Amino acid sequence: MYLCRFLFGIAVISLGLGCSQLRLKSYWMDGGKHGLVDHKSVHPIRAHLMGKGLEPDQIDWLGMASQRFRDAEHQAFFQNPECVDGFSASALWNWQAFAESPSDATEGDPRSSAAIRSYNGSLARLIYEGQKHKRLVPSQRLTIHSAGEQRLIPIEYHGFAWDSSDFQELMVVGRYSTSTITNRYSESGIGVPVIVIRRKPSKAPHETDFLPDTSCFAATAILHPDGPTLTLYNPLVVRTVCIDGRHCRLSHDLTASVAYALHHHPQTRLQDFLRPDQPSEPSYLYFTEPFQADKIPLILVHGLLSSPDAWTDIYNELRATPGITDTYQIWAFKYSTGAPFIRSAYALRSQLEKVQAKYDPEHENPFLQQGVVVGHSMGGLISKLLISYSDEQVWDAIANVPLETLRTTPEMKSRLSERLFFDPHPMASRVVFIATPHQGSRTASRGIGQLASALVVASDRSMERLLECNPGAFKDSVSTGFPNSIEMLDPNQPFLAAIDSLRLSERVPVHTILGTGNVMVGHGRSDGVVSIDSAVHKRSESEVRAATTHNGLLRHPSAFAELKRILSLHASLPETNLEQTGSPTDKSDPGEALTSDSLISVGEETSGAVGVAESINQ
Repeated sequence: MYLCRFLFGIAVISLGLGCSQLRLKSYWMDGGKHGLVDHKSVHPIRAHLMGKGLEPDQIDWLGMASQRFRDAEHQAFFQNPECVDGFSASALWNWQAFAESPSDATEGDPRSSAAIRSYNGSLARLIYEGQKHKRLVPSQRLTIHSAGEQRLIPIEYHGFAWDSSDFQELMVVGRYSTSTITNRYSESGIGVPVIVIRRKPSKAPHETDFLPDTSCFAATAILHPDGPTLTLYNPLVVRTVCIDGRHCRLSHDLTASVAYALHHHPQTRLQDFLRPDQPSEPSYLYFTEPFQADKIPLILVHGLLSSPDAWTDIYNELRATPGITDTYQIWAFKYSTGAPFIRSAYALRSQLEKVQAKYDPEHENPFLQQGVVVGHSMGGLISKLLISYSDEQVWDAIANVPLETLRTTPEMKSRLSERLFFDPHPMASRVVFIATPHQGSRTASRGIGQLASALVVASDRSMERLLECNPGAFKDSVSTGFPNSIEMLDPNQPFLAAIDSLRLSERVPVHTILGTGNVMVGHGRSDGVVSIDSAVHKRSESEVRAATTHNGLLRHPSAFAELKRILSLHASLPETNLEQTGSPTDKSDPGEALTSDSLISVGEETSGAVGVAESINQ
């Protein structure tokens, strides 16, 4: 028993054709629970300003805000909902202090910095305590009590594809870390970075909107004194706000929502591999945002013993790139990786057809005909089937007789026909192969691969019944059942050879990204799982080789750069629009000082995901 468990563990860790990514250490600390600013630090600045003397008609907004914040913290300690009113007043008074500070940003006025720090801290506490005491309903309004009256503060939403009803919960960004993400894209400024959490109704069918059960996306909150109004901005679109004629940079954290989802909502991998006919959930195509008719689909297909989580780093990089964010909508396909990948390819085609039927039934949307599919490892084989003609080759690779002569039910004939006879899908107009084993992987045919293959449990007995009722109708390679995903990746598998020889659509360009960071005995340089000979494709218009491993390609700068180049080429975007730009690396904590010259920018309101990269795990 213990030996079996040991071998099972070795198989799971070593195999996956290198596609699995172990869940590494991460942590997440909610923000807004405590003041982001030590308001005692405001006193020296205020004393300095008071020493200079206030004008007769000048109000000490900074001092009033600081005192109001301390009073609100005391109320919050005793669970008094009136703390919400206090934090609101503190934020608005700090806004006024900043608005009355000198407009010449080059002097680095300390009052501006103190006011912004205090404003952000007060607003963060307002968001947290407001939801805690049910005064803040993110999809509706904020309730404030002032001078004995109840005021309903409206909430506005700018730059989102989401509906107001999707703003179900706001999570203030606090401290977090994950070794799964290479770079953090964030910037300090005015406003509070938050994560919006949207949960789908439990009984809503997936095809209602193709969104996951829980969606997390970035926003920046601003409490405007005009009205007042609580406004949520999409930091991928809106980057500055105007305060008394000054264009001020919004705070944002584009990576936080990705890290939060990864930490709190990990996706299943092992169960879907071991029991492909009883997966945790069916094969689904997920949208990362609501469908947008004017954007090109970018479809990501993960590999063996993996999930859409594997694309986290690439997703984080692409989303922080303005031209890509403005042009593409990112979708991810999740499937049971223990099942034959030709069945998964059929599932993906079916999902795409449902998308087409829902959002473009007349096939008139040109953007949906320009989809880009990116597949890693076995996901690359699924992607290739999306642009292939089966002709009779796939069927002839497993059968000795025509399909119509089989002794079986009409339902079974229909299933076989749908999976084994196909043409290129019209939504796939470009494909990128990443570490794709076109000619298989020797790992699948070795002992460790055979062991993992033996662990896959197929509960669907329909194939067995089909073989029993049709002796001699099928090739010896499938005489004991249809091969599972690992068996299909064996270089000696005839079925794999048949798929590799299929005609590809002439209208669809393909590209290759492969790894050379390891050595395979008898094959030379490789990514440790897929040899170079197996990873190259004769039809590739471009090929990039990176000195990294099979999984390392999903986190390698060369892969990031090549994907951006391909996406730019596909959408005819200028290369300059696909670079992350911004100020020097922002490693400031929300509680660190901000200088007014780093906060204020002169010019028009900007759009696009202009980000600043920093290492999360420093």
